[in-house]
Amino acid sequence: MGTTLAARITAAPLARASRTLGLVVAGTLVGCADPPTGAAPTAVPPPSALIAGAPTGDQFGNVALMVGRTGPGAPWGPVCTGTLIAPDVVLTAGHCVFLASRFDGYTEFGVTFAPQLSPAAPVVKAVEHVHPDFFFPFATPDDPYDAFDLAVLVLEAEVDLIPAQLPPPGLLDDIRQFPGPLTVVGYGIPRADASFAERGTRRAGAVRLDEVFAPLFSTTPDPAVGCVGDSGGPIFRGPPQSHRGRRGGTMLLGVAHNSDCSSWMAFYRLDTPQARSFLAAFVNLPG
Repeated sequence: MGTTLAARITAAPLARASRTLGLVVAGTLVGCADPPTGAAPTAVPPPSALIAGAPTGDQFGNVALMVGRTGPGAPWGPVCTGTLIAPDVVLTAGHCVFLASRFDGYTEFGVTFAPQLSPAAPVVKAVEHVHPDFFFPFATPDDPYDAFDLAVLVLEAEVDLIPAQLPPPGLLDDIRQFPGPLTVVGYGIPRADASFAERGTRRAGAVRLDEVFAPLFSTTPDPAVGCVGDSGGPIFRGPPQSHRGRRGGTMLLGVAHNSDCSSWMAFYRLDTPQARSFLAAFVNLPG
């Protein structure tokens, strides 16, 4: 195995994770191998393309690409995915800010709602706020501890899009409410063997709810799964074809936290007291 980001964070107790860590942020794969350059060596063939997601075009217009740069005038680079939850607030994962600051040297952050990143894509600058109790490394379905993996980006100007709806308290406690497919959206790579340069196109695909834990829940592919660049992105209630609005809307259930890029994803819940306590400082919450 080569040297990885996880190996460089010497204080991180990675031994607690019994599955390969695969959530990707800030251009670095966190796992037991270096960024993929060929077919992923796994006993479970990864979906054929998120991975197995289709480009959204104007759909899911309230899902943003989080970008960063090293200073004024520097080019913006892709970091993660996020979701508009108020006219001037985008929700993402805490580890997106944490890792992009430390390993890409980004000192400024922003978002673009363009369906594909390009030099002409408009960027709205933002101020980042990470959950005060956030810590690294990542949780997994085998070890679903609470990493408080949330952050918000407060935009310098409001955008004319419909924010996603946040869930009421305890919505995911009864998983029988979610028998059908759910929708995950992200700007990540389209294939398990894709390069980091292939990030930047908004895609959506279907997953199914697997297990619900106190801070997290996990999903299995149906056939989509998140990977490089999908960190911080949303999982919405309902299948992709049910989300026809071009300007946004829909109920947001969680934030993409971790994945093995093949057989599972883990999402940080938004209906728990600890999540709601953090979010209440920035947006109005449903009762």
